[in-house]
Amino acid sequence: MPDFFAAHLGSGAVGELQAHIAVSTTSWLTCRVRSKKVDPLRMMSSVPGVVPGSYLVVNDQAAAGYCLRWWLDRQAEVADSVGAAAPGYPTVLAAAATVPRGSDGVVFLPWLRGEHTPVDDRLARGGFVNLSAANGVPAMTRAILEGVALNGRWLLQAVERFTRASLAGVRILGGGAQSDLWCQIYADVLDRPVERVADPMYAQLRGAAMLALVGMGEASVDEAAARVPVSDRFLPGPGSSDVYDPLFDEFTGLFRSLRKHHQRLNG
Repeated sequence: MPDFFAAHLGSGAVGELQAHIAVSTTSWLTCRVRSKKVDPLRMMSSVPGVVPGSYLVVNDQAAAGYCLRWWLDRQAEVADSVGAAAPGYPTVLAAAATVPRGSDGVVFLPWLRGEHTPVDDRLARGGFVNLSAANGVPAMTRAILEGVALNGRWLLQAVERFTRASLAGVRILGGGAQSDLWCQIYADVLDRPVERVADPMYAQLRGAAMLALVGMGEASVDEAAARVPVSDRFLPGPGSSDVYDPLFDEFTGLFRSLRKHHQRLNG
C-alpha cells in the first residue's frame, strides 16, 4: 500500500476536506475531495481515493524531516572529526526550544533537494538567510523547524486554492510529529489547530492495518478511522500571527528573489 494512502487512513481524517499533513523525509498535505482535478503549475492533482468515488489531493514537498536529519548529520561530521559525541534529536530540539518565535531573525530555506509543490523548481536550493555573529546553533535549529513549517503554510494555501475551501485544522503525523516543539510551530505558522495522532511515526502502519480490516469486511472506512486516537492538540499561541504572517511574506519573497540566482548557479 503506498504510504500516501496508508497515511490518509492512519490519520483518521478521512472525511471530505478533513486534512492531514505528513512531516516525514518529505512532506505532503492532503484531504479527500469529490472530483478529479489537475493543477500542473503547482504540481498538484487529485487521484482516486480509498473510498470508491472519492479522490485525494496529491502533492509533495521535497524536504521536511530530511532538513533536520541533514543538520544533525553535519554536526555529527564535525563531532566525529574531533572524537566527540554527536548530538541527537532530543538535545538539538531542547536547545531550539529556548529560542523565541522567529529564530532571532534567522530564516531557513528548506529546498535542499529542489522543490515540487507549490512550485516545481528542481534548481531551488536551501540555506540560512539573515545570519549574524550573534546567532548560534539553537537559533539555526529552530529556523530549520520554522522554515519547513513555513513551506507547509505555502502548501496549505495552494491546497485551499485547489479545493476552493478553507481547511479548519489538520492532523499531523510522521517522524517529525514526534516533537512537541515542531507540532506547536506548525500550529503557530499555519494558524490552525493541529491534532497529533498517537504514535505518529507509525501512522502508515496503522493505515495499512485499517485497510485490511475494511477488506475483510470487519469495519467500514469511517468506523476504522474513528478508532484512530489523537494524543495531543496544539493551538496557535497568542501573538503567533504577528510573528509568522510577515515572516511568511519574507519567506515566499526570498524564493522569488533567489530563483534566478539558483537557475544560474545550478542550471
